[in-house]
Amino acid sequence: MEVDHTQTAVSIAVEHMRGTISLALIFADRDEAVLATNCGSLYVLSNGRDFVAFASERHILRELSSRTRLRSLIGDYSIKQVSPNTGFHVHLSTFCCSSFELNRTSQSLNGRGNGRHASSFQMSEQDLFADA
Repeated sequence: MEVDHTQTAVSIAVEHMRGTISLALIFADRDEAVLATNCGSLYVLSNGRDFVAFASERHILRELSSRTRLRSLIGDYSIKQVSPNTGFHVHLSTFCCSSFELNRTSQSLNGRGNGRHASSFQMSEQDLFADA
């Protein structure tokens, strides 16, 4: 299993923070972004093609959608909660996303595993929620 150094770095940084954390990182030198939370107060809205928005509450994203007629601008979309102690890694050129756990990063970074469970997925129309 190849180690994802961005996910590992975010996990280690969050381990050293105290309190309730929901963060978004966009890198000037990389085509990627990371959203992470230790409390679950983080929601992502995406059409899976070319649009991502995030907020601390689902209600905020629903209001954004209704006040801007978002569906008519970007098409179908989904709203997903980023679970507690989880990160959401977005590759901005493809909108391929990987979720990863923030805890258990103490194992080595030598490629033999990083102590975190990760899963990859592509956000698509099949990810739509009925209440979005």
